[in-house]
Amino acid sequence: MMRFGWVMLMVGVFYGCAAALPRSESKVASPWSSFAQAKQAFDDITPYSTTEDNLVDLGFSPRERPNIRILNHADLAERFALGSLQSRENLPRGLQDCLARYADCAGYEVDQRHIRDKRYGNFLADFFNFKRKTETQGWEFRALLLLVDDVVVYKLWSGTPKIREYSDKTNPLGPLQSIGSDMVPRSGW
Repeated sequence: MMRFGWVMLMVGVFYGCAAALPRSESKVASPWSSFAQAKQAFDDITPYSTTEDNLVDLGFSPRERPNIRILNHADLAERFALGSLQSRENLPRGLQDCLARYADCAGYEVDQRHIRDKRYGNFLADFFNFKRKTETQGWEFRALLLLVDDVVVYKLWSGTPKIREYSDKTNPLGPLQSIGSDMVPRSGW
């Protein structure tokens, strides 16, 4: 046991605090490396002018790019709560056209993101689960495109250009913190 303690001390000394802490990265396969690039490609889409073939060049084709979901008219009705609308005249023109030709209307749902988690702080406190600090950075971009007869009739976007979050988790008992839940008898024994 004494040897393990020395090894851990040496690891902490040689690696320093931050170098030995875990990092993770989550990103969706995408033609864009930033929020700005995704938004610019979206801005190049012109309703009633941009065709499905144009979407291939802009990076919005589900047949060419991964992680773009195709929505049918039932998905769209649920998404826009179209069954509960009293008046459809107040809807944007593209939605009205989609409703009028629901069998010919399809939607593309784009969900692109790039998120990085980086733990920071004291290596030994993190390793022994006393204190874990995490910084999360990245971006996410979402878009919805409606097409009738392979022509975009409506577009909508949302997203977060800059994500920066901090998490600080403290366990006063460190590695013993989770033992209590393991010792509680489960019902049905």
